[in-house]
Amino acid sequence: MNVQGFTQSRLSAADVKFCRYTISSVNQYRVIVTVTYQHPEFFPLAQIAALAAGQPAGPAWHWTINGSAEMRLEHDLPSVATSCT
Repeated sequence: MNVQGFTQSRLSAADVKFCRYTISSVNQYRVIVTVTYQHPEFFPLAQIAALAAGQPAGPAWHWTINGSAEMRLEHDLPSVATSCT
């Protein structure tokens, strides 16, 4: 993934979850990855307008970007007890 101006400290949440589901009496497994990133504006027109109006500019002018992905695992994970929902 290429994010212009990426900064690790703006990655506010990252979660990896393994879960189990059953198809035809056979256990199947998935991994679910979820991330949240606070990305600053590319063109800070809103910040310039806020500063001109005497309002502070700062983290409130970041976009919150959420993303998640699921992938089926090709091997068994017998220690996974959580069911996929």
